[in-house]
Amino acid sequence: MSTAYHPQTDGQTERVNQVLEQYLRCFVDNYNHEDWVDFLPTAEFAYNNAAHESTKETPYFLEYGRHPRAGPTLVKQAKRTDLNEIFRLRQDAQDKAKAALQLAADRMKWYYDQYKQEVPFKVGDKVLLDSKDYQTTQRSLTPRYLGPFDIIEQLSQVTFKVKLPAKYRAIHPVFHASKLIPYSTPSIVGQKQAPPEPEEHDGHTEYVVEKILNHKTTGRVKVKHWYLVRWKGYGPEEDSWEPESNLEGVKDLIEKFRKEILYLAPGKLEIQHLDLEDTLQIVLEGGKPPHRGSTEAAGFDLYAAEDTVIPIGTRKPINSGIRIRVPAGTYGRIAPRSGLALKGIDVGAGVIDRDYTGVIKILLHNSSDRDFLVTTGDRIAQLILEKIANAAIEVVDDLAATERGTSGFGSTGK
Repeated sequence: MSTAYHPQTDGQTERVNQVLEQYLRCFVDNYNHEDWVDFLPTAEFAYNNAAHESTKETPYFLEYGRHPRAGPTLVKQAKRTDLNEIFRLRQDAQDKAKAALQLAADRMKWYYDQYKQEVPFKVGDKVLLDSKDYQTTQRSLTPRYLGPFDIIEQLSQVTFKVKLPAKYRAIHPVFHASKLIPYSTPSIVGQKQAPPEPEEHDGHTEYVVEKILNHKTTGRVKVKHWYLVRWKGYGPEEDSWEPESNLEGVKDLIEKFRKEILYLAPGKLEIQHLDLEDTLQIVLEGGKPPHRGSTEAAGFDLYAAEDTVIPIGTRKPINSGIRIRVPAGTYGRIAPRSGLALKGIDVGAGVIDRDYTGVIKILLHNSSDRDFLVTTGDRIAQLILEKIANAAIEVVDDLAATERGTSGFGSTGK
């Protein structure tokens, strides 16, 4: 059985697939790749009638005790068939094959042991997780490793279970040792140091807030404000949502956060559109404000407000964490990003009318060859504002005559 992202455990099958694939490449037409199935019986016969490096015999001979005919012959020589002799030859060949396989295994073990290293992990250690197998929308800018995380259980000699924060709940917490590296406490000046000890005030523990990162509201009648907090001395993996009542001592940071993103009121902001007299009004529901990459960019980048995984060949609506009201005389169109399209991630088209003020969700379809990881803050789509004509409807007896008239499909080609 192969473990996730560790196909080496099924190397024999992988090697057979490579041999058969190379065989088929020699015969499949360069322009028509649909006829490869027709060559499978011949490929199977060729593979089973070829001597293997490990056993020095063909699989066919080891199974049946004789070699198959490679094709029809004009003259068929009469030959007595002794089943006991065939059985003896097959048994001898299988014994030799077992010895050859054991010799090959011993040889591979010897080479492997030259570079083998003991797994340096145990329960309670801190480790970093290799992030290259978890594709994101901003792969080139994401950290090489995630963590540190604590090992909470050792499931086998090379398999470990780690404690992941809630933001990584979409990732299975069991990993092969090859995906983990030991975490070392920083010792060089300027490196990230160990987190500071919390302070005690009035009998309860308090941590120091470094920065306010985001804002959201809950409730419709009784609105409650929440802020995403970066704690001083801690990394992004420890960021947490805190109610405003827990942040009485950092009102200056909250006010600074509101000014930085042009808040007009708690939970609301306004972005001036360059070509229209009206404004695009936005209410944050745990999301990030849309952002235009340049003053002449056509669209506003939309960001994910949740962590999730889209399995291969499936689609999933992703919460943007914002509600909007588009300018008068326009509608909002959800458009894909070219960077995601190159990775096989398609965006379902959507229309946002001026009178729709609910939370926006973006439909992503994963047509790539691997699961797609979405993390909070990833750019996942664009919002484009387009002018429309709000025309009145009039029922008439007939329509004005035109050159084309009622001619249908293909009638405009000349």
